[in-house]
Amino acid sequence: MIGQRFHKLTVLSRAPETAGNRGARWHCKCDCGAETISRSDALKNGRAKSCGCHRAELGGKRVAEMNTTHGMYGTPENKAWRAMHTRCRDKSDENYGGRGISVCERWSDFDAFYSDMGPRPEGMTLDRIDVNGDYSPENCRWADRKVQARNKRNNRFIEHGGVVATMAEWAEKANMPQWKLKQRIDRDGIPFHEAIVNGDRREGAAA
Repeated sequence: MIGQRFHKLTVLSRAPETAGNRGARWHCKCDCGAETISRSDALKNGRAKSCGCHRAELGGKRVAEMNTTHGMYGTPENKAWRAMHTRCRDKSDENYGGRGISVCERWSDFDAFYSDMGPRPEGMTLDRIDVNGDYSPENCRWADRKVQARNKRNNRFIEHGGVVATMAEWAEKANMPQWKLKQRIDRDGIPFHEAIVNGDRREGAAA
């Protein structure tokens, strides 16, 4: 791949893999001078043509037309891309636009988004690794709902035995519902190290 040319992109080197993405990714230089990262399949099938400048050159009207004619309108990937922009433009949304979360300039172009993220694996949705960071290739992955739920800002993290994990993760390790562990700690006042290890025996003794 190195040295090969695909439309306006010339492959420079192999790019590091990222969580949730499958297939090789490559550092490329665009004819306009900008550098970008694209997947092998996007380069070979012609979906990645430039760093995004090609789409910009077409003008606003043409962009709108291509958003519905690139053959992927309505697909899970396209829906995720559109929803991402909608959330970040909505200044009344306290979790996204309202607190300054934005989309990187490169991802104003759907082709670039798809080139970076690739096909959405079954059952997964778009997730930001750093929940306080923007939407960008370096900070996004396809993740299942379980991973997303544990990556929320309002999660309760607890340190025990040198390990920091969410309440949900500790409950899973203890093989009990999260609500039960929370109840033992908050309502019954049981110290965490006892609630998570000796909870069942405590209940048996009380009975």
